[in-house]
Amino acid sequence: MAKLAELVVKKADNPKGNYLWEDAPDEDKFSACVHCGMCLEACPTYQELGHEHQSPRGRVHSIVAVAKGEIELNEAFADPVFTCLDCRACETACPAGVQVGALIEEARGQVRQAVPLTGFLHC
Repeated sequence: MAKLAELVVKKADNPKGNYLWEDAPDEDKFSACVHCGMCLEACPTYQELGHEHQSPRGRVHSIVAVAKGEIELNEAFADPVFTCLDCRACETACPAGVQVGALIEEARGQVRQAVPLTGFLHC
């Protein structure tokens, strides 16, 4: 039987941080974000809700935090990721050309694997 210490994977040993599957959000895409905030005025969910974590900048920050192992891949991370309309209006406003839509899609795939849907239709 393997020792517990052998089964624990240190966050530093995992280059994907807390992303568990191979199709993790691409670092080249999220590292382009300079957090300037030009995307905020273009984002309908940010305009409606007014919460930073519901903005493209906040979502990219959360995606990076999971990649760094700072936050878990869970329902709290899933909320802003799935609240995004994926309209990509933020991409046209972004001077750095951050592909927020692609990052959201990649993050959604990770969330759906980590937190599977439940209920009558998803048994």
